Amino acid sequence: MKTVFAGKEVPLETFKEAIKAEKFDMLSISITNHYNLVYLCKFIDELKRYSPKTKVIASGRACVKNPEYTKKCGVDFLFADFDELVKFLKDLRGSK
Repeated sequence: MKTVFAGKEVPLETFKEAIKAEKFDMLSISITNHYNLVYLCKFIDELKRYSPKTKVIASGRACVKNPEYTKKCGVDFLFADFDELVKFLKDLRGSK
């Protein structure tokens, strides 16, 4: 399976390798084009099978305009804009 990252196709394996190497707790994705939402459920399903504890943060116009679908796919956190994400991360850092 491939996903689009920064305008290029990147295999899911690349994300898995990054999670393994860096021990990420969270992965943030942004989907602007609603046509790409069709890949979201499969991407998250495969990612969660590989790393069940990794939380998925989503944003982007397509995710925000389709919150029910986005949540159904397994997104843990959905943010409408960058400011909401920054506040969440600051709050998270303060709670540790």
